[in-house]
Amino acid sequence: MSFVDRRYLSTTTIVAIPFIFAAGVILAPQIGSTSTNQSKFAVLHRTGKPAKIVDAIEFNSSLVYQRSIERLNTLKYLDDDFDGEGAASPTAEAIDAAISFVKLLPFYAPEPSVGVDRDGNAIVEFHEENETGQVLFGSGGYFEAFYSKAGGKTVSFEGQLGDAQSNSKFIAAFGFPLEA
Repeated sequence: MSFVDRRYLSTTTIVAIPFIFAAGVILAPQIGSTSTNQSKFAVLHRTGKPAKIVDAIEFNSSLVYQRSIERLNTLKYLDDDFDGEGAASPTAEAIDAAISFVKLLPFYAPEPSVGVDRDGNAIVEFHEENETGQVLFGSGGYFEAFYSKAGGKTVSFEGQLGDAQSNSKFIAAFGFPLEA
């Protein structure tokens, strides 16, 4: 399933293939769930009869991607020349935007890799099978996005966080909104 194909998980109320966590226990999106980063799921139990809702749990992206969030928080404290070649220290604004973005990722987004570049920008990358996505967060709400799929068109654009046109481009490329 590609980044773009995942968008259908956020717009449909029932997913045809539920997630199975253990023998006889199924986790499936709950009818009426609309949030992508804090989605409600129904826990179903198979007993040979029609599935029965046993409990409901809520998915929170910030818990799933906690390792990436912790790494970004650590990168806030890098000094100038952290690479020994004159790199600028990361800006708090860029790091905070990246953290917010990771916290708001939908449950179907690939596990992000995070880092900083030599100009003090925060970077969030996604890699899955034959796809790559990268979002660079700068100061003043500036961002750059890159998406590539083997055998497909490469998309690259820049914009401002909160801009509707930039968000539309992001959704078309990545399959989920740019929220930060």
